[in-house]
Amino acid sequence: SFVDGGCARKHYACSQVELKRLFLVYLYSILGKVVAMVYTEENLFQDCASSGKRGKPSVDIYSQTYEAFTTWIESQMVIGKGAHMPQFARFAWRVESEKGDSKLLRPIFILSESFGKSHNLRYKKGTPKLPGLVGCEDINYAKLAIRFTSTLSKDNVYTAMRDLVQKLGSTIADGRDVRVDFRVGRLVAKDKRVGSRALKLVILVWHIPVSAFVFLKYIVK
Repeated sequence: SFVDGGCARKHYACSQVELKRLFLVYLYSILGKVVAMVYTEENLFQDCASSGKRGKPSVDIYSQTYEAFTTWIESQMVIGKGAHMPQFARFAWRVESEKGDSKLLRPIFILSESFGKSHNLRYKKGTPKLPGLVGCEDINYAKLAIRFTSTLSKDNVYTAMRDLVQKLGSTIADGRDVRVDFRVGRLVAKDKRVGSRALKLVILVWHIPVSAFVFLKYIVK
């Protein structure tokens, strides 16, 4: 009958809505698991603070130290210079072209060989003697503490940075999907298989779009 047909169509419509709802719930659960699998700087702070050793800095100290470190890197990059932590990496500019006293620069990230060897990482090696590399300032823990924090001491910053770099390296070596933000760019590390070879991909995805370099002329007089 007409009534029975109307009920059937209504039931069918309800079933479709329920299926869509269940699909969305399933999709969100999958996305949640994917997000949970990504290792970020927040995970890094938590892991360093909960290592179980007595006298370890708190999550807040690791967070403040990391904020000071990344702010220092940014402060160097915006004036056309680089930042260098020998135990970890170099964030720098490379001269692409020169015209008179002006230089067109492009950002470059070089993971230190000592960091790679310490954690048995396979990565494309760079060299500090790369042609056209702009001078970098080496990390100064006292400067980070005084200029970029309001409460931390030099020893606080040194200890926290040592732990952060060590934990970051061991996490990458464990094969985790790492995406750690360094303010000027995001460090991405993951395992990648090419044929029968297992490779470790460690790169820095700069926050400044590569295509923008056509328009954003980083000129240093």
